[in-house]
Amino acid sequence: MKLAPLPLVVLLAMVSWASGQAVTDGDWTYIVENDGATITASTATGDVIIPSELDGYPVKIVRGEYNYEAYVPIFGYSNTSVTSVIIPDSVTMIGDGAFAYCIGLTSVAIPDSVTSIEYGAFAGCTGLTSLIIPHSVKIIGDGAFAYCSELTSVIIPKSVTSIGDQAFAECTGLTSVTIPDSVTSTGRYTFYGCTRLTSVNIPDSVTSIGTAAFEKCVGLTSVTIPDSVTSIGTFAFEKCIGLTSVTIPDSVTIIGDGAFAYCTGLTSVNIGNGVTSIGRYAFAECTGVTSVNIGNGVTGIGASAFEKCVGLTSVTIPDSVTSIGDKAFASCTGLTSVGIGSGVTSIGVYAFAFCMGLTSVIIPDSVTIVGDNAFFNCTGLTSAIIGNGVTSIGVRAFRNCTALTNVIIGNSVTNIGDQTFEGTALSNVTIPFYTTTSPLAFPVSAALTKDYAALVGRDDFVTSLVVKLANTLATNGTFITNLAEAIKSANGTYGITTQAGLSSAIEPLATKAEITTAINEGKASGIASVTALPNTWSLFTTSQIQNMAVGDLVLSREENGSFVLNYDIEQSEDLVNWTTYAPITLPLSNLPTDKAFIRIRLKK
Repeated sequence: MKLAPLPLVVLLAMVSWASGQAVTDGDWTYIVENDGATITASTATGDVIIPSELDGYPVKIVRGEYNYEAYVPIFGYSNTSVTSVIIPDSVTMIGDGAFAYCIGLTSVAIPDSVTSIEYGAFAGCTGLTSLIIPHSVKIIGDGAFAYCSELTSVIIPKSVTSIGDQAFAECTGLTSVTIPDSVTSTGRYTFYGCTRLTSVNIPDSVTSIGTAAFEKCVGLTSVTIPDSVTSIGTFAFEKCIGLTSVTIPDSVTIIGDGAFAYCTGLTSVNIGNGVTSIGRYAFAECTGVTSVNIGNGVTGIGASAFEKCVGLTSVTIPDSVTSIGDKAFASCTGLTSVGIGSGVTSIGVYAFAFCMGLTSVIIPDSVTIVGDNAFFNCTGLTSAIIGNGVTSIGVRAFRNCTALTNVIIGNSVTNIGDQTFEGTALSNVTIPFYTTTSPLAFPVSAALTKDYAALVGRDDFVTSLVVKLANTLATNGTFITNLAEAIKSANGTYGITTQAGLSSAIEPLATKAEITTAINEGKASGIASVTALPNTWSLFTTSQIQNMAVGDLVLSREENGSFVLNYDIEQSEDLVNWTTYAPITLPLSNLPTDKAFIRIRLKK
């Protein structure tokens, strides 16, 4: 869940400390700590000069008073009577909530004795227009100047090493800020909602840009991210709608979730080669982006990373990327081409859905899974090539791709999900022999063809085939093993022949050349095998049976001079379900061609 900056009252209620007995001296209430006075309240008005000593104790700290519910600033909430404050050089710390909500305060003089400005010290001082932070200050605490809406400029000295969370949040009048090279990181929401901030200088010392550090800085037109930065936090520049371009250096390894989301003025993005991860929604709804250069170090593109970048026309995903997240490029309606790198193994759910301008896609062999709805409603898509590594095409992956007329499905696909190609213009589709399809995977009008050549080299299917053979056709284990090896080794030929044709070649294990010889011999000797084994089925492939010389060996001549068939022919796709091939006409020139396997036996 995304966090939001906390209101000041909440901020001031989060810290407490043990205090001594309060003492009043004139307009000032204080406690004694570490041999010094800590001022916690005052009745002074107008132009206030804080005393350097009270009752003989040097004033070292000024801070609000904690009343077990929230901080009460020194001059109380919403004070309009105090217009200026001069802090003595005895003070080393401006503590939590010290001058918070002094809305009449227009100027403050901070001496160079102060080393830290703490939590919410000047928060909500809406009349404060300018501020000089002395070079003695090392720490600017959380929310120190938050909600100072009229503060137009601030110079942070080089002595500062730490800028806290929300330090300048909602300083809506702030137009420029210079961060010194002594700072190594920006806190969370540091400049959140500084709507008039037009430029910011991030020094080479900064290694990380915090969560939402510049979120909603709608006036920010440019930002230079130095080579020292290694991470850009979640929502760091979200909704910086004035930002037109960004270059992320090679030093950056992580771009956080939503880092540049909704930067609608952004037109180009260059992601350095050091980046390994692009977070979820990182550039979502950057509607003006027309080009994106993804560095070759990126391994993962997060969910919705570029979702609804409607101006994006093309993208090349480098070979280093292994996963494309869910909705990564969904609704990029202007996207006309996409190059998917050879390292990608998975394409997420809805990854390219509603990319109506996309006309073609090539899914490389490295991909194994195409997620559900991956290309759903890509109405301009006319062709798709699905690589040989893909094993599963998800539910509705190409549904409503109304212009899709051509698809090539790789030979490793074993499952095509429900409604995968429903609503496409496909009329003819070839799928691997062993692919399982859901009832509504293709349009009703599409003609499906099984690709039996896909059997070659598929060890997993060979194993399944052996089991089927063992259960339905043979009890000879040696024959089954030899048959399986033939299928695996045939180099483009199915390799199934009669037992007689194989036995001479596969003892010991046959070479591919020997298998080819055995297959050729099987075509010639097949009928002899049929006639030699009455009432026993002999198994062939369609390619083998086509060129077999049938002749009188399988015909009988009747007294009237006509010929009758004296054998049975059955056909099958899966070696389990067999149907009689009919009709048979003479001469025998049109044997089965629409099934993978044929079996023949002599009639009694």
